[in-house]
Amino acid sequence: LRRVSTFHEGWTLEALEQVGYEEHERHRALDELDSLVEKGLVRVVGSGERYALLETIRAFAAGQLHASGEVHAARHAHSDYFLAFGSGVDAGIKGTGQLEAVDRARGDNANMHAAIQWLTACARAGDPAALEKGLLLAGHLNWFWHMGGQHLTARVTVDALLALAAGAAPSRGRGLALLGSAMISTVTGEWGRCLGESTAAYQEGLAVGDEPVTIEGILFVGYCHLHGGRMAEARAAFDEGIERSAGGVSDFFHSLGPTLEGMLLFANGDLNAGKALVEQARRLQERAGDYELGGLALSLIRIENCGPVL
Repeated sequence: LRRVSTFHEGWTLEALEQVGYEEHERHRALDELDSLVEKGLVRVVGSGERYALLETIRAFAAGQLHASGEVHAARHAHSDYFLAFGSGVDAGIKGTGQLEAVDRARGDNANMHAAIQWLTACARAGDPAALEKGLLLAGHLNWFWHMGGQHLTARVTVDALLALAAGAAPSRGRGLALLGSAMISTVTGEWGRCLGESTAAYQEGLAVGDEPVTIEGILFVGYCHLHGGRMAEARAAFDEGIERSAGGVSDFFHSLGPTLEGMLLFANGDLNAGKALVEQARRLQERAGDYELGGLALSLIRIENCGPVL
């Protein structure tokens, strides 16, 4: 029961097995969970796939966890589990399971925020591994936060992590977190900041050899240039992103590139070419079940005169 107190707003059996037990003990998780339910200490949530503690019981269990001296071990296990969970959410959103990934992430949104807060606290105490994990988790949640409108909360979270990472060696985590910050900046209208963050993410991806980070970075660079009316720079960035994504690195970005370049063609008044390019991207998105980028593509296809808007 002590380790269960690390969860926020519920948990699944899988999460309990990973966080609450050592590997050789995990076979006990279901029976012990059923016992806690029977005793009224744990309640079943929804259709039975999630569990939760009453807040008073959770507070008592948290006190017991602190008294046992197991807080660090339990919170690290919790954050490690949700780092892997967040990576799966990101893969699902950019893969063929977008709706399912978003639904899973909504259920454990509070747990993922709690994991980031713990990792940030450890990073402030001088733990570089925790800092990289925090950057990675925040980066993995970029598109989920964007789709769910969590931009203001995400800004505070990502800013704190990036400040701690200032001056550190390039890393995948910082590249992903910079992309998350760039996404937020497009929503808040900070286009100069977005260009700087996108460029830094692109350079971070190049430095660590992470092609998905590099591709997303250069596409965001192009998007910033497009918004600023710098069409030649936007075209060059989009072309590079499309070329890099053509090798099967990511179908998600392979369809995002043509969508963005279609926007550029619309802005230049070449509606037919723009529509053809966006429709090409839309076919990729439809096959993948990509509702986020697919919605963007559909909205562009249905706009007859996009130039003044863009």
